[in-house]
Amino acid sequence: MLETSDQSLCDANWRLVLLAAMLLAVKVWDDCAVYNYDFVQIFPELDIRVINMIERRFMMAMNWDVSCTCSYFARTYFDLRSLVSTRITPP
Repeated sequence: MLETSDQSLCDANWRLVLLAAMLLAVKVWDDCAVYNYDFVQIFPELDIRVINMIERRFMMAMNWDVSCTCSYFARTYFDLRSLVSTRITPP
C-alpha cells in the first residue's frame, strides 16, 4: 500500500494504516467471519463509519478491486457447478 499510494508512515497515520492492514489481513486469512463492527469492540473510540472509511481508503490506495460483475460471477459459478457434477462419486 505504501508503494502504490506514495504514502509514508508518520506519527499521525501509522496507527490507522496498521489498523487497516490488520483488518484486511484478518478478513483474508481467517476462516471465521470477521466484520468491521468487531473492530469497533476493540477500538471503541472509532465509529463504524470511520472503520469502514479506513478500510475503503486503504483498499483504494492498494488499487485492490474486490468488485465482481454479475456476469463473471454467474459464469464462474456455473463453471464450478459443471466441474462438480462431472466428478465421479465413489460407490
